[in-house]
Amino acid sequence: MRYLLIFSVFLTGCICLNPDHKKSAPPIANTGEVISSLEKTKTELEKAGESNTLVGEKVDKALTLAERLEKLLEQIEQSEPKIVKDPIK
Repeated sequence: MRYLLIFSVFLTGCICLNPDHKKSAPPIANTGEVISSLEKTKTELEKAGESNTLVGEKVDKALTLAERLEKLLEQIEQSEPKIVKDPIK
């Protein structure tokens, strides 16, 4: 029984009840890197003659969405009122 308790503590990690202890950082993605990676993938698919496959279509769609996201983020950055909220609270 004692070994089961020790093993379960090992698997779950810290049993701390402090909610600030388990805060995780929000995910960070650089849209510029995503777009360049998708463009590289698209180029490689075209070289291989696979641009009209299902994978090629998905890459095109992902590239279009990433470019739209980049434009939206630029518009948000340029907007006048900048209200920043703490996402954790």
